[in-house]
Amino acid sequence: MTATEAAKRNEKSQWLRVWQMDPTTFFVESEDQKIAYKTYINDEWISCSCADYVSKSKIDLDFKCKHILAVINSIPKDEVMEAQLLERRKPKLDERFIKTIDGKDFCIYSGL
Repeated sequence: MTATEAAKRNEKSQWLRVWQMDPTTFFVESEDQKIAYKTYINDEWISCSCADYVSKSKIDLDFKCKHILAVINSIPKDEVMEAQLLERRKPKLDERFIKTIDGKDFCIYSGL
């Protein structure tokens, strides 16, 4: 995997939601938010149920799919928290480009 592919994969992982079931088992929501992939991470091995990981990990033993990266990016300082949604930092838009209508925030055209 090239550095560009790794950076793109890491960027996509920033938007995925992660649920921790136990110290080594996580569910990571897909990009389209329709399913969740089961991901295992511990000191000795990593695994994910997505097709990307299943196919590419056979070729590259160090391969990490975006779901595994989402879990790695979600655990603050390697502290494990059980049975809760782990949130990552989300990019914040400049307040000048946000307009609130009926209690909901919208990005105005010049902020896109």
